[in-house]
Parts: sequence; C-alpha cells; structure tokens
Amino acid sequence: MASLKRQRLTKKKAFQAVLEYLKYALATKTHFLRVVDMRLVTQSSLPPELAPSQVLIKICGIPVKHERSGRFPIAARTVAQFFESWEVQEQFLHWYGRRIAEAIPKGSAAAKLKKSLANLRKGGLGKLPPQIVLKAQYDRLALEIRSMQSQSPGLSPLTHKGRESILKFGRKESAHWVQVIENKQVDLDQILRENPKVAAKLILSKQYACSEESIHWGLFRSS
Repeated sequence: MASLKRQRLTKKKAFQAVLEYLKYALATKTHFLRVVDMRLVTQSSLPPELAPSQVLIKICGIPVKHERSGRFPIAARTVAQFFESWEVQEQFLHWYGRRIAEAIPKGSAAAKLKKSLANLRKGGLGKLPPQIVLKAQYDRLALEIRSMQSQSPGLSPLTHKGRESILKFGRKESAHWVQVIENKQVDLDQILRENPKVAAKLILSKQYACSEESIHWGLFRSS
C-alpha cells in the first residue's frame, strides 16, 4: 500500500514538473523546438526545385515517451501526428505564402501575385497538381513508356507471357505506369500501342480521376 502511494506521488511530481516547465516556457518564450539538421532529398519524379526537404527537429525539455522510456503518456508517434496534422500544415502553408509575398520585389512582374500569396485561398485547378509538377510527371511517364515500347516491339496483342515480361521490366525500372496497369485502370495492350505522350496523358487522367482534356489543359495552359 505504501509502495503504491509512493508511485502515485512520484507520478504526480512528474506531471507537476511538466506543468511548471510548460508555464515557464510560455512565460519566457523559450524556444524548445530547434531545427538541428535540414537537407535536400533527391527524388527523380520531381524537378530539382520541388525536391522534398528533410527537417530534423529537436524537442528540448519536453518529455516524450519512446520505446525505452515509458514514464510519460505522450508518445513520440503522437508528437509526429501533431506535426503531420492538417492544422499545422495549413498554418505552414499560410506562413509560407506570406514569406514568399514579402520576398517579391515591388517592380517585379510577379508583384501582382503578392496579394494572393499573402491571403492564401484554396486553388482553382481542382484535382490537378501545380503545372510544373504535372509536367514533370508527364515527361517522366512518356519517357518510361517509350522505353517499355522499345523493349517490347511487336508484342501486340499481348500473350500472358508477354504481359508478365513487360510488367517485370517495369517493376525492375521502378516505372510509374506499373501501378495503374496492376490496378486495372488502364489496359497494357493499349499503352503498348499508343503514342507515349498520349499514353502518358491517359495514365495521368486515371491517376487524377479526370478527363484527358483536363490533363492537356493542365499541361499546356498559359499562366
């Protein structure tokens, strides 16, 4: 009984310590989140300027439960979910838009975009990603399909063996058309016969659940 009471007092002291630190951090504006590393992550499917960044954040003074430290109820995965939540991501988007707006010089041709960036609203492009991303995906798919066709001349209509051979080649090359074929969204025989650029538009239309005309507009619309 005495042991149980001591455990409860120990837990109470631990929570009290956390409360005191949180209040202290708020009062003194202590920066308990610190970026200790930031690096570019190369990804061939995106242009270099849109390649993802990896950020390592250090949490100082705030106890987080890891596998080997089970004293506190807030688990590391719960903290990760907070940073991945839409609330945090939306705040980041608005902050990023304002910072970009501030960086545009007054005499720049992009000055007319300052207001839209500073007061960010939902996009009007529907389901399609930014043009630069869509174009990168389109070019990559067209190149992959052209490579696949060069490896498989004269195989249309396809036999089961021919189909498996092409899919094996696609998996080996990490080709992005493989998934839509395996999900039966597009027929492999059609992709094999089609012009690579036309086939790329077809695959993107399935990926984004829209018409091929919408993909064409997204690719070649003037800004």
